[in-house]
Amino acid sequence: MERLYTTEEVAEWLRIDVATVRRLVARGEVTAYRVGNEYRFKSTDVEAYLLHQRVTVSDGADANSRRLTQRAAIAFQWAHDQGRKSGARHVDAMYVLLSLTNSEDCVAGQVLQRLGVTMARVRDGATTSVITGGTSADSLSDKDASSNGISDVSNDSLELGMEVTSELSQIIRLAIDETIRIGRHRVGTGQILLGMLRSDETVPAQVLRAMGVTYDSARAHINQVIQMGQAADD
Repeated sequence: MERLYTTEEVAEWLRIDVATVRRLVARGEVTAYRVGNEYRFKSTDVEAYLLHQRVTVSDGADANSRRLTQRAAIAFQWAHDQGRKSGARHVDAMYVLLSLTNSEDCVAGQVLQRLGVTMARVRDGATTSVITGGTSADSLSDKDASSNGISDVSNDSLELGMEVTSELSQIIRLAIDETIRIGRHRVGTGQILLGMLRSDETVPAQVLRAMGVTYDSARAHINQVIQMGQAADD
């Protein structure tokens, strides 16, 4: 018989809260089996959910893959490279946030600078008690999922040659939504930042909120930076 996994194990695998796993079950997005008063999961069912969450982000010619602006792609590449240095197999959302603080020539970098968000503060914020169940910016490498019997599954594939965490996948989807709202075809760093702030349960959102950064304040600064021509996102 195929091994069954607990809600806590699935949450750790997907790097989301236990409550989020339960909501996914309630919405019918993840198949679960009730054993007594608890849910149990098959790895094949979780893998099927991940496949449905697949997001393609690329600078290529395909309409569905032309999602990142050049500066956003550079930010992702930096995050990918830093993660690899720490042994991470997937691009983590916190590395993307660190990358944005390190990119003063892009919209998000300018906005974060205005709001007093620096790389040092982000790293410090990721290790405080503000984050519950999140990852530390000093230890963002992926845990060995095979140690608890769950296979290491790529939930998102970027044609840039990267695989991203479930948390970053959520942020990407919200960033794409922000891009559609303003009638653009490519996701810029400003939309990525707004996607982070809309993804309430992610580590970057918690870190930014702890520094007093809100969705509304970030959006207002993004508009100002663009109008004043202080940074570009193409």
